[in-house]
Amino acid sequence: ISVNSSFLSNNVPIIELEKPNMNEVIRQNQEDDKNGNLYKYGVSIMCDIDTENSGKWETLEDGSKVWRLSISIEGALALGLYYDAFWIPSNGELFVYNQDKSQVIGGFTNINNHESGVFANELIIGDFLTLEYHQKGNNKPIIHINEIAYCYRAIKSLNQARDFGDSDSSCEVNANCSEGEDWTNIKKSVCRISIKTGNSYGWCSGAMINNTQ
Repeated sequence: ISVNSSFLSNNVPIIELEKPNMNEVIRQNQEDDKNGNLYKYGVSIMCDIDTENSGKWETLEDGSKVWRLSISIEGALALGLYYDAFWIPSNGELFVYNQDKSQVIGGFTNINNHESGVFANELIIGDFLTLEYHQKGNNKPIIHINEIAYCYRAIKSLNQARDFGDSDSSCEVNANCSEGEDWTNIKKSVCRISIKTGNSYGWCSGAMINNTQ
């Protein structure tokens, strides 16, 4: 993204993964609805993708290198990447973007390294994404993707503000009306969070709690 694209080839390797069995996903969602379980929006697809076994490295005129790989899963409303091994050296930078580059996240650097060695990035809208890693020097990154979230519903709200009446549950209290008077302060901390349960991902509400004392 920060590299002049004229220096890069147009030939980016693409990994096309098989979409999940949506008939089974729909059946499970119906069971969840009956039992009042978490509202699911995505399902896991396991994979084995890293900078050594996939993608393409290119060397630029200044001696720096760029690694790129595209991933596609037919029909996905969005894709989420989960890394079970993630380490970016001080001379590296990772970007992830959708097909038309209307959504670009990164660059992720060594600041994003965690002692656990794992990482995840926000959902990329659409069924096609590209990873682009920039390397200066000889230190290579550790980037291994073991799981991809295939998102099949409730995704448009990532780019669009929710409006009145858009609650996913009829039991939720409208904090901006008279019934929400007891939550005047608390409502400022409410957020939507993504929860992984088993092989699925679901939306839930959460709250930020001040624990400074």
